[in-house]
Amino acid sequence: LQLHIVDNKEVQIEKRIAKDDPDASFDKLRESLPPDDCRYIIYDFPYETDAGQANSKLVFIAWCPDDAKVKSKMIYASTKETVKKSLGGEGGIALEIQANDLSEVETADIAEKLKFKKT
Repeated sequence: LQLHIVDNKEVQIEKRIAKDDPDASFDKLRESLPPDDCRYIIYDFPYETDAGQANSKLVFIAWCPDDAKVKSKMIYASTKETVKKSLGGEGGIALEIQANDLSEVETADIAEKLKFKKT
């Protein structure tokens, strides 16, 4: 899911992609992030354990690039906890990332963090 805030007050789903959709790759989602506006991303991130077992965990990304307007950054920062609670709290979220630059949401880095995250 890719969520955005409309008219500075309402969180709406901007993009919903099914797991079996060819556009469901994290890299495509990452590429679609706006360089000058904030977004929330909830992604069921697939990765492989060190033992070679396929696994997936929910990742919550608060995307607030440096070029976003200050007001947008403030609104996203102040609504983040409410959005997470509306998704069922932190119980289902395995990893939370605050990202300001695409380098902070690299596929390999997230997979590595999930391997060592105890849930």
